Amino acid sequence: MATSIIMPKAGMAMETGTVIEWKVSIGDKIDVGDEILEIETDKVAMPVEAETSGYLLAILAEPGDVIPVTETIGWIGEQGEAVPDAPAGAESSAGDAPAPAAAPSGGTAAAESSNEEPSGAEPAAAVSGGASAERVGDRVKATPAARRRAAELGVNLATVAPTGPDGDVRARDVDAASDGGTGAPAVSPLAREEARRAGVSLDGIQGTGPGGRIQRRDVVEQAGRPAAPAGGVEPSSTRGGQLAGDTRTPLVGMRKVIAERMLESHRTMPPVTLNAEVSVDALLDLRGQLNAGAESAGRRKVSINDILLLAAAKAVRACPWVNVSLDGTDVVQHEVVNVGMAVALEQGLVVPVIHEADRLSLSAVSDRARELGRRARERKLEVTDLEGGTFTVSNLGMYGITSFTPIINPPQAAILGVGTIRQVLAMDDAGAVSRRSLIDLSLTVDHRLIDGAQGALFVKYLVDLLENPARILL
Repeated sequence: MATSIIMPKAGMAMETGTVIEWKVSIGDKIDVGDEILEIETDKVAMPVEAETSGYLLAILAEPGDVIPVTETIGWIGEQGEAVPDAPAGAESSAGDAPAPAAAPSGGTAAAESSNEEPSGAEPAAAVSGGASAERVGDRVKATPAARRRAAELGVNLATVAPTGPDGDVRARDVDAASDGGTGAPAVSPLAREEARRAGVSLDGIQGTGPGGRIQRRDVVEQAGRPAAPAGGVEPSSTRGGQLAGDTRTPLVGMRKVIAERMLESHRTMPPVTLNAEVSVDALLDLRGQLNAGAESAGRRKVSINDILLLAAAKAVRACPWVNVSLDGTDVVQHEVVNVGMAVALEQGLVVPVIHEADRLSLSAVSDRARELGRRARERKLEVTDLEGGTFTVSNLGMYGITSFTPIINPPQAAILGVGTIRQVLAMDDAGAVSRRSLIDLSLTVDHRLIDGAQGALFVKYLVDLLENPARILL
C-alpha cells in the first residue's frame, strides 16, 4: 500500500513549508532514512527523510509551492502501484490512464451534463460531464483532498462527476470540473492566486508542469511580459499597475515571517531608542593581546563582535529588567540569558541564539557565534538554534553604518544596535587632543515593559563594561 509523504511540522508555530528541491525523481528506489527533498520553514531550510522504503510514485508539490503542514506532497510505494487520489496534472509514475468511473450505489445511471443548476445548489465554476456525486444523507461523498480542492477552486461538489471506486469524488474530479471538462490544462492553486494578484489571465499561458499544468512560475513569467503593442506604441505598464518588465514574487517563507514579525513589533510595541557612544581603545588593545600568537598556538582569533556579544550577555545578567517578555497580560522574567545574533542572508534575516551566553567564556562565545554564522549562511540551522532568544544584538558595523534604530524581535523586549568603529579627535580634561576609537550603541526597548531610565541604566552599565574590557573576562 502506498505511503504518503507529508509536509512535516517542525515546531509548534510552523503552519506552512516551502518545497525547495526534490532530491529524487519519479521511479527512484528509496530506502528508509534517505533524504528525498529539502523544504524551507519560516525559519530554516531542512531535509526531509523517507520514513518508508519503496519507489517514488508521485510528486504533488513543485519547488516554490507553499504547502500547509501535514499535507501530502508525494507518494512512496511499489513499482506500478496506483497513487491514491493524485491531483490532476500531478507528476506520477502511474501514467496518464484515467481512473475508471463508477456509478453511484443505488444504480443511478450517469446523466448528461446540462446548463441548469440543480435545485438549491450553489453555482459551480464548471460542471464535469458524467455521473453526479453520490450523497450520504445531505452530504456528498468526497475525499478530504477533494473537499479542500473544491474550497480552493470554488467548485460545488454536488455537480462534480465522481470517478472513485465507491462513487466518491476525488481531487482529480474537482480539477476536471474546474476546467469545465474542456480539456484545458490543470492550474495549481498557487498559480491561480498569483494570476489573481497580478491581474493576469490564465488564457494562453503555456503550462510547464506535468501534463501541461500551469504553475506559479508560468504566471510570474507571463506577468513580466509586456502586452503586445497597439498601433506600434510600446506599453509602459501592464495590468494591475505593474510596469513593463517587472516581476512579481509571492511574499512567502523567511521574507513573509520577517514582514509579519516587524509589523507586529511596529503595531504592538511603543519603542524607545537610547543612543550612546563608547570608547573602544582599551577593548581594541585587549583584543590585540588576546589574538597575539593565537594562530601559532592553534587558537582562533576573537572578533570585536564576539566581545560585544559576551559583554551584552553580562550586562543583561546584571540588569534583569531588560530580560523580560510579554505573554498576553503576564510579564515573563527570564532566568536564562539567551542572546540572539542577527545574521543577514540573501534570503532575509535570521537570528540564531547563543544559549546561556553569560555563562560562557569568550572563546566559547566566539566558537558558537562562528558556527551559527556558518550554518546560517549554508542554510543548515536547526529549529532549536533559533528558539529561546531573550535579547538580540544586531551589528551593522561591518557595513560602515555608524548608527541605526533597531526593531525589536517579538516577544523580546529589547534589542541592541551596534555601529562601525569610527576615529575622532577628542580633547581631555587637561586640554590635550588625541585620536579616539568610538562605537555608537542604540538600544531599543518596549516601553510597555522597560522605562527609559531603566534602559539608560543598562546602556550605562554596558558602556562601563566595554570601556573596562578586562571585566568582561571575569
